[in-house]
Amino acid sequence: MDGTNIIQPEIAEAKRFWRVLTGSEDAPIRLRYVFEGRPPIDPVTGAALDPIERTPLALNPATGEPFKPRSYEDAGTLDDLWPKLRERQAVG
Repeated sequence: MDGTNIIQPEIAEAKRFWRVLTGSEDAPIRLRYVFEGRPPIDPVTGAALDPIERTPLALNPATGEPFKPRSYEDAGTLDDLWPKLRERQAVG
């Protein structure tokens, strides 16, 4: 252990859970990625960025604050989706 408290997802654990829930670890799954953190800021423009697309977020005209990043959805098997899940989890 290196002293951190970061929990890393494990595909074997996810497959066990999915097998118990559906009867097969290869059953299709639909995942929704919801960003709950503070959006990254463009160091040049100061604009809040979408964490996945790295494009500026639209501003709420009433408050001047950026809207929350949109959610993303994917469907497939855990084996198909695992690399993208790890990548998207890493950005929040």
